[in-house]
Amino acid sequence: MHHPAPAPGVADPRRFLLRRLHSLCGVLPIGVFLVVHLWTNLHAIRGRDAFRHAVGEIQTIPALPLIELVAIIAPLTFHAFYGLVIAAQARFNVQRYGYTRNWLFLLQRASGLVAFVFLVVHFGQFRAAKLLGSLRWEAFYDRLSVGLGSPGMFALHLLGVTA
Repeated sequence: MHHPAPAPGVADPRRFLLRRLHSLCGVLPIGVFLVVHLWTNLHAIRGRDAFRHAVGEIQTIPALPLIELVAIIAPLTFHAFYGLVIAAQARFNVQRYGYTRNWLFLLQRASGLVAFVFLVVHFGQFRAAKLLGSLRWEAFYDRLSVGLGSPGMFALHLLGVTA
């Protein structure tokens, strides 16, 4: 189905809605997940047993795989890939116009790309390994502590979480 181009000076309603959905997915489901995820992982400071207990509580949530798919994976996937589309379409003109807003725009896109790479690595380390059966949730603490004990992985996690 062909959609006519909007009249000059009129915003594209489809683009507007996609951008709002992109923002909403970044704030609500991903934001809530990030807070819960960081809170759960913070229990690792108190040791293996505290971390396993916190993760174990989450594992008892009914229909957890469905909740993860609908409330986390789908919004995160949309947010990530539409964010790549937005970044690819962006015009970066900080050399020509060095205004603060232009630099912030560039830094927002750059931090999004860093976060995307981090999430791909992080997903592979933990989630994909769990889905493939090579990592049980009881072993997350051990993998996390070994990974964060490596200066390179610690730097990647620090950079990724900051982004």
